[in-house]
Amino acid sequence: MADRDQERRGADADTENQQPRGSREPDHDRIARRAYERYEARGRGDGGHLDDWFEAERELTGGSSAAADERLADDENQID
Repeated sequence: MADRDQERRGADADTENQQPRGSREPDHDRIARRAYERYEARGRGDGGHLDDWFEAERELTGGSSAAADERLADDENQID
């Protein structure tokens, strides 16, 4: 019986990390792929990874760039 409970908990943990169908939030892999496409499109230059990531996230969620700009500013403040 305990083995079944552990199996169920393991299955529940796996499904918790998946995006529900119809969700507006893209998963990490989709954002990463789009950010990499942006990186390649700008000639694989150094230093734009955060811009690529936040812009990819914005594109995929249909969100405002203001939210992405705020997260970028927060990240840059932590680096300084």
